[in-house]
Formats: sequence, structure tokens, C-alpha cells
Amino acid sequence: MRFESKGARPTRIGGAELKSGLTFGHLKLVSRIGKGGMGDVWKALDSTRDAHVALKFLPAEIQDSPREMRRVQQTFKAVQALQHPHICPVYFLEEFSGFGHVLGMKFIEGVTLLEYRDQYVDQHGSFPVEEVVRVLRPVAEALDYAHNPGVIHPEVTKAVVHRDIKPENVLVSPDGRGVQIVDFGLVEQVRMSLTRVSKVEMDSAGTRLYMAPEQWRGQFQDGRTDQYALAVVAYELLADRLPFEVADPFQLRECVLNEPVEPLPDVPKHVNTALQRGLAKSREERFPSCSELIGAMGGLSAAAAQSGQSASRPAESDSNLADQVRSVQSRVDAAHQEARRLADESSDYAGAVSRLDEIPGHLREQAFYESLVEKRDRTAELESEIREAVS
Repeated sequence: MRFESKGARPTRIGGAELKSGLTFGHLKLVSRIGKGGMGDVWKALDSTRDAHVALKFLPAEIQDSPREMRRVQQTFKAVQALQHPHICPVYFLEEFSGFGHVLGMKFIEGVTLLEYRDQYVDQHGSFPVEEVVRVLRPVAEALDYAHNPGVIHPEVTKAVVHRDIKPENVLVSPDGRGVQIVDFGLVEQVRMSLTRVSKVEMDSAGTRLYMAPEQWRGQFQDGRTDQYALAVVAYELLADRLPFEVADPFQLRECVLNEPVEPLPDVPKHVNTALQRGLAKSREERFPSCSELIGAMGGLSAAAAQSGQSASRPAESDSNLADQVRSVQSRVDAAHQEARRLADESSDYAGAVSRLDEIPGHLREQAFYESLVEKRDRTAELESEIREAVS
């Protein structure tokens, strides 16, 4: 699903050996392309779609348990309902004679987030805050979409928490414009099901280095759990290291639960402030949404502070001003979502989205520096500008 693997070792599913050229049902295996939380991942040609897909084979232990199969199928239905330009679509969970249940999803040509970072550094010498914000903004938007059923899109009726956000689960297109999250929810359900049926302890709540305190404690998890992992990813992209780099899992748990995260040098103060909040030990102390974390890293709070010194505006209380700005921003964000919908219908979808991603920071900066009356009058113009960007 991510990159080709040379000299892939043979794999057996049931009594069949998986190898290039093997055909079953409407699928023809092309090559083994990696290994993930559900085992080997294969690239295959799907004759019903006339396109390549990525395949994962469900472990036999789960298929032998009707209760765990129901759980996996319920999770699959919830994930399949997610229709977002930055979430990798899952197509089917289908049973094939001799192979069992097979999960099929979109095949993405791309590299992992850390591989993209390395390529960018080779070309530009560093990976600046602006690029971190640009590449993580669509990830945050996709997570917020999944975390808020019925709010952003009415057809999504169940909140889905990824629980395993990490650089390997974020794929970036070769040109750096397209970003998609993979393994949304399903891998974690498979891990938990395997733990229950095998009675063997597994990392059933995520990848340890990116796990939030509530995951280590086995407590309730929600969208703010994904936000913690996203903050870890952002920290890693900026520092080229993790907040806590400890090999021993017990020491790592102690650090995550009790030790403060070291601020990053050579980054603006508002970036460290945002990261510290996103990495808070308590869910309640984090941002309400992932987009607010990335927005704060992009300097929205700094812009608001500067507006009091450099902008001419009516003399109003700070709380009233903040309410007015939030109101205008919510209208701009709504227009942004509508623009994404229009982009989805555009023939030049990738180009439209890439241009659209450059707009919000510009609009927000204007929103802070214009007077309140001008903000209200300007909203309609901003909506028009967004639509023009994707036409």
C-alpha cells in the first residue's frame, strides 16, 4: 500500500501460498508491498473496479470467533461510512473460499510522512513550522470529521477514533500535495480482537511511542486521544525526534504519564505552547479539536495578540472581540468546507485542494487585522474567493 518490497517472502493463508499472479474471485495479487498491524499488505488488481487496491487478510483466530467477527464487521461499516478526501477509502470486507475474509482499500501511490520529511529536508535543508502546519492541516481536518458524527457531514452517524496516528499511517503523494490517513480504526479493532481470542497481551491501543496517557491506563478514548498522537507527530517532524525516546515500555509509560515534555528550541513560542497543550496529560486540558491544535501551531493566537497593537479597531472588551472573531471564523470555516465539497466535484480535484489548503491562513490573518464591521462585510467576499480557488 505504501511502497514496493523487493524479494518478498512467501506467505500462506489457510492452505494457499500468496504470491504474485495468484487469482481468487475478482482479485489478482500483484506484489507484497509491506507489513502492517494486520500482517502482510498486498497490492492487487480488482477486476470489478479495473484498478489496483491494497489487501489485508484477516487473522484466522478472529474469523473463528463469531463474536469478534461481528465486532470487526461493525467497525468496518463505521469506517466505510467515512467519506473524506484525506481518509483512505475502504472498499470491502469480503470472504473468499480458501482465503477467508479479505479487507480491500484504495491503493495509494505515496510515501510515509517521515519519508516525505526526509525528502523535503534533502531538497530544502530543513522542515519548517510552515510545512509541518501545511502537511498536518488536512490530517487534522480528516480526524475532526471522523470525531464529530453528524456535525460536519450528516451521513456519518458514528464517531470513529483512529487510535494509531503515527507517521507510517499518513501517506503523502510524490508531489507533497495529497495527504491521506490509512488504517482508520480497523487495525486497532483487529488487535483488540486478537487479544481477546488469544489471551496474549498486545499493544491493543496504538503504537507505544505515540500513545496518549489514557491509552496507557486503558481509560476512555475519544478524539482528543488522536490529538495527542497528532501532537507527537508534529513534535517529531519539527525536532526529528520524539518527545520521549525510551526503549523500555515501563520507563516510557512513566514518562508519558508523569514527565513534562521538553520544549523545542528554535521555534516560535506559540508553537511550543500549542504542542504543550496538545500533549497535555489530561484530555480535558487539550484543544477541543485537532484543527485547533494545528491552527495554534500556525500562529492564530499570535495573530490575535498582535492585532491589538497593529490594527485599528473599535474599542471593545477582549471577550466581546473574541466572540466576534470566532463568529466570523466559523463562517469562513463553513465556506472552507463548502469549497472542499466543490473541489470534490472538480475535474482538477488534486490541484483544487492544493490551492485551497493555502487559503485558510491568509483568511484568518485578515480576519484578525480587519475591523469587526469590515469582517462581517468581508465574509461574503471571502466565500466567493474560496469558490473561485476551486473553479
